[in-house]
Amino acid sequence: MSELRAPLVVVESLTEGEGNVRQPYIISEPLTGGTPNLRSPFVLNEPLTEGSPTLRQSLMFSEALTEGFRNLRMCFLFVECLQPVGPEEYMSTESFPGFGNSTINPAIPAALDPFNSKLPGLAFSVHKKPGFRTRISDAASGVEIRTALMQYPRWDYELTYEFLEDRSGAESSLKTILGFFLSMFGSFDTWLFKDPDDYLCDNNLCGYSDGVTTEFPFSRVVGGYRERIGQVDTTNTVHVYLQADEVRTIPATPGPYTITTTHAATFQEDGGVTKLGVPMTKVTGTPLTGQYAVNVLTGVYTFAAADQGVVVHINYRYTVDPADYTITMPNRLIFDSAPVEGIVTWSGQFFFVCRFTEDQQDFEKFYDKLWSLQTCEFRSVIA
Repeated sequence: MSELRAPLVVVESLTEGEGNVRQPYIISEPLTGGTPNLRSPFVLNEPLTEGSPTLRQSLMFSEALTEGFRNLRMCFLFVECLQPVGPEEYMSTESFPGFGNSTINPAIPAALDPFNSKLPGLAFSVHKKPGFRTRISDAASGVEIRTALMQYPRWDYELTYEFLEDRSGAESSLKTILGFFLSMFGSFDTWLFKDPDDYLCDNNLCGYSDGVTTEFPFSRVVGGYRERIGQVDTTNTVHVYLQADEVRTIPATPGPYTITTTHAATFQEDGGVTKLGVPMTKVTGTPLTGQYAVNVLTGVYTFAAADQGVVVHINYRYTVDPADYTITMPNRLIFDSAPVEGIVTWSGQFFFVCRFTEDQQDFEKFYDKLWSLQTCEFRSVIA
């Protein structure tokens, strides 16, 4: 057989039973006994025969062919395997200096109390960027296949400190932030950041109770998006609520035509009443047919005498007794027994669990005993 060298060969149809393979940039070397010896860098295998998978293999090297079988060497072959990973254990309970709870009023972040801040040189401008990770595959036709790899975003922050005082003693703002960075070993350890613009949840959704589930994540709602929080702040008051749907019958004559809800002692908010599937109208005075009134202090509903004996659905929110659940760090709500079917919500404060983005910080001295930190970058972690 002659010896062939055929650069830039495109092999179309192969022997019977094999697919239609397009192989650009093929170098065909010595042919012996009718069997080619191929070296094929940059091979793209497109549709094979029925029942065979469709492969795309970049940087594939095909060497000796013996009796119709290929011996392959494949460089740069990556196999991605997505595995569920449990939440990272929080590593620190320390708060970023100047962003924990105020020492004067723990109900507000320290950053909202600048006169008592350890780091008064913080500039007004703050960058905050949510980020996801998406794998996008482009076909030759321009059609995209997108795979979301993250359920929750990571938040990137960038702060600027216009001045940091280099004093002797613990009051030094330079030594405060520098020592904090050193104690975290750069980007290794995690810490708590209370964003003064984003730290409070008011009746935010935790989940939907099915009468079986006992564990729910503490979440917050941003617009229409629900995100699991980093870590709940248990140093401030946390309230857990359940949305109840009680089926009751309006009492008959002689009345009074009132219904005291089961959880009247912890009644929080009226959610509406329906009669035969039709919403009733809420009023502040004496109700008429199809109307109701409610006392939010006592959890008592009042109806019209004409509606006596009618079955109604009373929807309301009540506070769950703290003895009926535990809070497990960093962000889990666990009931002692499964709550009744309904909506689980909560109110309270939370932290972002963060780490420094880099293992270095650039401090600049611009005057005697005065320094600046133009870029202090850190990122939330998904706990």
